[in-house]
Amino acid sequence: MSVTTISKDKKKAILIGYEGFVGKNLLHQLSQHQVYDHVKVLGEARTLQQLEHVEYAFMPVSAMVDETYDCDDLFLCYDASFFNLGGKHYISKDNYKYIPKIALKAQRDGVNQIMFLSSKNAVSDSLRFTRRIRGLIEESVRKIDFWAKHIFRPATIIGEETDTNWGGNVADKIGAQIDEYTGGLLKRNRPIEASVIARAMIEVAQQVKKGEYIYRSDWLQDYDKDETNQAIKPRK
Repeated sequence: MSVTTISKDKKKAILIGYEGFVGKNLLHQLSQHQVYDHVKVLGEARTLQQLEHVEYAFMPVSAMVDETYDCDDLFLCYDASFFNLGGKHYISKDNYKYIPKIALKAQRDGVNQIMFLSSKNAVSDSLRFTRRIRGLIEESVRKIDFWAKHIFRPATIIGEETDTNWGGNVADKIGAQIDEYTGGLLKRNRPIEASVIARAMIEVAQQVKKGEYIYRSDWLQDYDKDETNQAIKPRK
């Protein structure tokens, strides 16, 4: 019987979806994190952002299925801008089928952990096409036998450049009172910053936990409020 070996340092990561809000934050944070010696990004859009310890490979989504996934952690981060018609990074419907195939190829290549960005609105039986297809993709990824699967299901993602705190402290206090009577309805639907999601994805990858874990907006908000989670671990 084979034994799974999980690295805790000098790790390799592959990031797909670096063009999106969360992906851009992940790329920046992974390149500075002390645990990762090498980061490889796969994507269609070329970038002028050249970072140390980062290898760039530009290709269509369909070609990613033929890549060799020589890494410890896979960050698969297609946010809504890849699915919504007219979105900045829209990929064609014909390419949706490749997303779970990419994850399967990575697992077969020996990748132990996947950090997968989904959505609260990803529902496989939704009448809305985009929500339904994202739900079907998530279901397919969750069926793949990774040693650890970390599924992130935020509600609305806001960009790092947003300077609002969703109404200020007064609104937060009122919202907390409403949440008390609605079972956390507002908290589950409150927007979350892309930088917070990225930071959380990197942190859970270091926890070495076998199994499947799902992180929703309420968990992400509690994570963000914890002052011990406010910074990445920089390179020495």
